[in-house]
Amino acid sequence: MTYLQLFNHNDGTVEIIETPLTLREFIAIHWGAWGFFQIIKTGVNRYLISDKFSSQTCYTIEKIKKGDMKK
Repeated sequence: MTYLQLFNHNDGTVEIIETPLTLREFIAIHWGAWGFFQIIKTGVNRYLISDKFSSQTCYTIEKIKKGDMKK
């Protein structure tokens, strides 16, 4: 399983997701396939998702370890 931390820049919330997909597969399916978003790699296992048209930052996605999950 892959554990992802999603920071929503629009409302300032953090969500932790457990998924069988890899980080790149998750991003490709949820944002890459639509063509409306720009995906920028900002570090190791960390991506920034922004709107292509308004250049507004939407999400920061980071792969985390299971032990780093907030309870």
